Amino acid sequence: MIDGWWHFALRLGPNSGNPGISGEIFNSVSIAYGWKGFYSPTIKKTILLPDAVGEYMWYGKPVSIVKKENELWLYAPVKSKMYFTSDSDFYINEKEMDYKFTKDSNGIVNGFSDSNNRKAEKIR
Repeated sequence: MIDGWWHFALRLGPNSGNPGISGEIFNSVSIAYGWKGFYSPTIKKTILLPDAVGEYMWYGKPVSIVKKENELWLYAPVKSKMYFTSDSDFYINEKEMDYKFTKDSNGIVNGFSDSNNRKAEKIR
């Protein structure tokens, strides 16, 4: 049974111009009340992949991966911090997509692809 403020928020909904806030309220309620299967956040952890630094050709344009203050950044039209979920998988906060590095037979990074299978090739 839902009581108090949560009951009010769920029955009447938020008084906000931001439609995404309703999802946040329902997610918070599902966590607070332990609703199974309603909200399952993806847990991601950060690791570094130093051999990925270099220049890549992506969508026909050059982009860079640089190491800055012990973190890897993707310099494309926007500078984005890279968050790794494994030694080859990463994401950036600016775009809701997952990325995966490709490696040659010696284990050296030679490119990456996004979750739509668009590939970038390492050129330097």
